[in-house]
Amino acid sequence: MPQPLKVTLGIDLQDGFADDTVVVKVKENEVFQKEHINTSMLLGFATTFKTEVRQGRVSVKVEIPTKNIKRTIMLEILNDVYLGISVVNSIIDYIISDEPFGYL
Repeated sequence: MPQPLKVTLGIDLQDGFADDTVVVKVKENEVFQKEHINTSMLLGFATTFKTEVRQGRVSVKVEIPTKNIKRTIMLEILNDVYLGISVVNSIIDYIISDEPFGYL
């Protein structure tokens, strides 16, 4: 049986970050960890990164220890996908897109 294809998972940290530490794990593997993340109020954007994943069901765990919050997001990935992460009222929120996010 052939292996599932690898596709891109792009993750943008968007609104609600203020001098935060963020850890992101994909399938329990840490793919991102950074301190002092801040949202640009003008753009609604803090930072972005990409990782490769195999097609299929993928768990994305987002932890923000500076706010003492975390969330696990389950995705069914068939093609490149982009995940926008924001903090709204002390809750991790997200949006999914087939295209990279644009910021003006």
